[in-house]
Amino acid sequence: MTRLDHPIRPETRRRTAVLRRRTLVLVGLLLAGLHARASEPFRATLSLAPAGSWSRPLPGLNANRRGELVVSIAAPADDDRVEVQLSGPSGLVLRKTLHAGDPDVYIPYRPARDGGGGVRLIRKDAGATPLSLLVSWSEDDADDALEAEPNDDWRSANRLVLGRPIYGSADDVDWLENAEEGRAGLDWFRFDVDSEKPVLVTFSLDLIDRDVSADLAVFTVKDDRPEPYLVGKDPMEIVHDRERVRYSKNLVRTFAKGTYYLRVNANHPAYVLRSRTSDVPPFDDPTKAVEAGLHYILNAGDAWLGQVPREGNRFVRSTNLHETSLRCTGCHATSFPAEAALAARRAGYPIHAKDALLNMIDRIADGPAPLYGDAGLNWHRYIATPLEVNGAQGAVLVDFDREIADVPTSTLDRFGPFLKAAWGGRDAMPEDERNVVPAESKFGLAWKGWCVLSELARRTGREDDARAAADVASLATGRAADRRVESLQDRIHRLVAWSLIDREANANKIRRETGALMALQNPDGGWHESDAQPGPSAVYATGQLVDALLEAGLPRDHPAIDKALKYLLSTQQDFGGWFQPDTHEEFRTPMRETRWAVAALARAFPRPDSSGRGWGGGPPPPPRPGPLVAALDDLEAAWDAPADDGPAHARAVAALLDHRSPLVRASAAARLGRLGRHDGVAPLLTALDDPSKIVRRAAAFGLRTLGNRGIGVDVALDALTFVSPRVRREATSLLTRQVPGFDGRPIVVDRLGRRLDDSDLLTRFESARALRRAFYRVDDPAVRRRIVEALLARLAVERVPLLRRNLGENLYIVMDENLGGGVSLQRNLAALPEPMRGPAMEARKDLERDAIVGPILAALRDGGELQRAGVLRAFDGSFLAGRTYAKRPEGAVDVGNDREFGFLHEPPIEDVEPAFAALLAATPTGPERRDAIRLASFFRVPERTRDPAVQTALLAAVDDPDAETRAEALRVVGREMSFDGAEADPKLSGTIAALLAGPAEARPALVAAVGRNPALARRPEIAAALAALTSRLDASPDLLPILDRLGLPDAEVVAAMARGWDAYDPARKAQALDVLLRLPPSEAAGTLLARAAADASEMVRERAFATLIERAPSTAEASAAILPAFDDPAPKVRRLALTATAQRASFWDRGDALEALARLLVDPDAGVRSDALDLVKHHRLLVRFPVLARRVKALADDPALGPRIDAMLRAAGRDPSEVAPDVAVDRPLILDLNAFRRDVNPLFYRPGADGHACVDCHANHAILRLAERRDGGPSDEDVALNFASASRVADLARPEASLLLRKPLSPDGRGEADPLGPTGVTHVGGPRWESVDDPAYRAVLAWLRASAAQADPAPPLVTDPDGPKSLDPAP
Repeated sequence: MTRLDHPIRPETRRRTAVLRRRTLVLVGLLLAGLHARASEPFRATLSLAPAGSWSRPLPGLNANRRGELVVSIAAPADDDRVEVQLSGPSGLVLRKTLHAGDPDVYIPYRPARDGGGGVRLIRKDAGATPLSLLVSWSEDDADDALEAEPNDDWRSANRLVLGRPIYGSADDVDWLENAEEGRAGLDWFRFDVDSEKPVLVTFSLDLIDRDVSADLAVFTVKDDRPEPYLVGKDPMEIVHDRERVRYSKNLVRTFAKGTYYLRVNANHPAYVLRSRTSDVPPFDDPTKAVEAGLHYILNAGDAWLGQVPREGNRFVRSTNLHETSLRCTGCHATSFPAEAALAARRAGYPIHAKDALLNMIDRIADGPAPLYGDAGLNWHRYIATPLEVNGAQGAVLVDFDREIADVPTSTLDRFGPFLKAAWGGRDAMPEDERNVVPAESKFGLAWKGWCVLSELARRTGREDDARAAADVASLATGRAADRRVESLQDRIHRLVAWSLIDREANANKIRRETGALMALQNPDGGWHESDAQPGPSAVYATGQLVDALLEAGLPRDHPAIDKALKYLLSTQQDFGGWFQPDTHEEFRTPMRETRWAVAALARAFPRPDSSGRGWGGGPPPPPRPGPLVAALDDLEAAWDAPADDGPAHARAVAALLDHRSPLVRASAAARLGRLGRHDGVAPLLTALDDPSKIVRRAAAFGLRTLGNRGIGVDVALDALTFVSPRVRREATSLLTRQVPGFDGRPIVVDRLGRRLDDSDLLTRFESARALRRAFYRVDDPAVRRRIVEALLARLAVERVPLLRRNLGENLYIVMDENLGGGVSLQRNLAALPEPMRGPAMEARKDLERDAIVGPILAALRDGGELQRAGVLRAFDGSFLAGRTYAKRPEGAVDVGNDREFGFLHEPPIEDVEPAFAALLAATPTGPERRDAIRLASFFRVPERTRDPAVQTALLAAVDDPDAETRAEALRVVGREMSFDGAEADPKLSGTIAALLAGPAEARPALVAAVGRNPALARRPEIAAALAALTSRLDASPDLLPILDRLGLPDAEVVAAMARGWDAYDPARKAQALDVLLRLPPSEAAGTLLARAAADASEMVRERAFATLIERAPSTAEASAAILPAFDDPAPKVRRLALTATAQRASFWDRGDALEALARLLVDPDAGVRSDALDLVKHHRLLVRFPVLARRVKALADDPALGPRIDAMLRAAGRDPSEVAPDVAVDRPLILDLNAFRRDVNPLFYRPGADGHACVDCHANHAILRLAERRDGGPSDEDVALNFASASRVADLARPEASLLLRKPLSPDGRGEADPLGPTGVTHVGGPRWESVDDPAYRAVLAWLRASAAQADPAPPLVTDPDGPKSLDPAP
């Protein structure tokens, strides 16, 4: 028997029972103690050993309580990694790795049921020293106003009460480089609509930093699957300007009664989700119409800015946006919403979307940057209407200061000098600024400029400001200006100018003009957008006129005004704004209509407001320090400074910087910034060291808000030198944002330069961005050079791949002022007096030479491997949508922003050659050698160099083992090099000869290069190598450029081309025809021309027929070419043949020629018909061949040719009334929808070589508007929309002249006319097709031609019963 089998004694049982009871009591007490401790907040600072871990249980989690976890690494090294795990009753809630790029996390958590959980930290790096961390946990009662995990899908959605702000966080994903963007970190909310009638709901996100795109989407659930809900979709909800996908922090929908789900992809560590509900417009109450319209336009504009679509939007923070993108203040997204908001505020309406308006004001204030030279002017790089942007956006700042701001905007003085220079010395009004549609009226430019200059004169007391304002006023209101009125826009803005500048002096003119304008009113109460002719009412023109007429003194109850206001109220759309897609505007957005409707209605129906200057709603009470939600509500509602006892209010706010919740601390920091007080600086500086990035970012926002008002700038800059890496990090980061108040301080650049070497990874990362921004904000070329040298120096030592990429991208943006397109800078300079233009342009060239190109060439020449590699990658712009590696300027412009990369200064070849000789020698192969060749091409080294080392290196690359390097070398050799000087270098010429005899891949490029250097082609070894290739069929295409310059007999040249003809593409065939033109005529050449005349390529046929006709020695021989050309399917060829008969009158003596002419008189192509009729008149063929009269009469109904017919018949002695047409021309000109759906519509969605499709830019185009992409392909409605849009740019009378065909063949430009260009226009998207032989071109042309063709072919000529009986000439 074992011990376990012994019987247990009674006393043992008693002692065991007692012990068990005592143990249970102790365990219960222990658990109770643990529960008590878990219910209380804890804050622990710990040291995590290498490969170590730490955990803490959370045993008392409650479904009615919400916890907040914060974990933060105090000073992370580059390689530190700590995994944070939070678990709850249902298992793992969160797993996130903290590292130097994201060293802390904040997680709000509410368990679905009661139970236990815990926090666990695991060291994941291979570090050798302990790592200091802070961990905190706190709990509060759960509240629907507080977002909490888990809510990553619709099933676990948080509850949302419409109209109630929700305070949330998306810090559960990586802050710097979120590889799961769009798939993780999503927050879902469930809400109910109880109303029996539809409601309009606007959702919007308030974000401290709009540094990456955020998105909102609404769903319903059907069959257990969420489906997008799109009822009431905002017209702005489209893909803009090459965006990857459409994101928006603003969402508008109309809802019926039911349950819905909102998905929030905030992409920011903290956010406030706001929702506003109202009835669905239109409204009977005009104040409701104003409030809905104002809320819409502010949030829609702010969402566009938050999306920053210029050059492609940003979804993760590790990528960079172009400086132009960050500073763009385009009128639709910024000026229109801000103007509407300030007009409404002036009329007593409170601003609810305060966050949106403040962001717009910050961007406007940050817009101007120093213009080159020492004139002391600023300019707006991204807007090519300089008088408008300085006047309109300067006026916005004036109005903001007048209506809302408690401290005047100091940056207003950056707008004045340009206006003063541009208007000074003028003796006449400028032209309208026609960079936009409708054009910016010269009178609008004048009164807005006058407003800014007048305010500056009031603020500064400077006489020159006052004199400049007076000069503008005199120009705008003088008699000479009245003779410059060209449009309704001129008349509206002139009326406003009269009223604002001197209402009393202009009273008679105001009275006359108001009467004349009211006479143009339509019966529905609106006005057409033009006074040239009657037309349908336009909302934006009506709103403008009402606002102007009220400004001029007409009362609201005037019958015309009353009628117009009713029109505006009746046309408000269900999304809250106003929108007309059929007006003549450059962009198809609701912004212009909504801006003017809101302004007119607000002015007509003001609201009583006793709050005075401010955001509206009165001064706030002190924030409550109690419950979390109450504190947040008080802080977020408080925007105006209190009327009295400001210090006590500020202390109450600052006290909340010690609140246990990061959300409250962050809100308090932002509030301190908005208060605009000096005593807010010190607490904000302390908050920069908060463990949570949510608080630190808000504190940085507060400091930059104060700094932009001139408060605490030096203190914020001192923070760059603090010991704490958190403080340095955030002080650096705030300088990457809109901080015009920090500009003009060289110390900024010096301190940021030192931060490039900081031990903290994020500080190094942000310092590169801050230096890039500073480059555009300083006007001292020496300081700018220091910025470039600092970035280059860091590239020489930085080894972290992410930071190297960041340095390169920011160096690219520094280099790329985007001036090659000749749009913005040139138009800004054109507004200035002539003596100021040249010095500014030269100053830019000098800056490029001294501050950019010089240091870069030195780094390529003298730098080490890391530095050279970094510089090479810095010229790669592919991180921006639509960009490639640096190319020579090719006019690649875009809306508001040209996309090319280039310098105005071209360094001499003697400055460039040493750098590239060293670079090419140091990069023997691979991607860096490829980029070295690209960069050499950018600096035009291949075409200019005589350096044998450079030429040899480039030549060697044509045989590089790397395919991309080889292709780049072949491109450079074939298109750019001439090997100048190689004719005197036997070794180099021998290498070329050997390569000519080698693999076929390099041959075309080498032949082209040799063809540019006749002396090299005459070298014996080169000549022999070329001669040996003439008998090889595979070499024939390669030799075309120089085939007739090899000293071969003409017959051999023609024979070589004939052998290779069938293998030639259209471009090669065109080259062959060029060669034939240089040779004397021969039978063999004629045979080859005949083959060309039957070619499938329209271009080849056209050139062949032209050559055959030109070479024909007589009319009889020319006929052999002309007659077949009459039947060619291409109108160009038919017209060519008609033109060839202009000097060959005897040609028409042929009966077959006359029959052909009869067919061409009723040709489907309008140009062919016109040319045929011209020849009938020119050769007096109606007199010679009266039988043509009836065919000519068939054109009497042609709109273009009909008026000429009767005169021609009378001149031939015929009575037009007695001549009957011999054919009824059936030309329906109806486009085929089914053919469009099958052959044309897919082309709009097919990506081109740059990865972009037509729809990427045309989804919001005013004319060729295309339906957005959708899953499952386009719907019938989408096809119908695209069909209607394509029809607007189709010319069925002359299909080849259609914009639908010409634009994709056009060079880069802004879409304007280009009389010297190949198509007569330019295209924002650049060339999409290589030639008219592109399959897409042929498909569209076939669709157009089929629609323009006659139903039946024209019949033969029939004789007139009373006329000639044959086609013989009349006696």
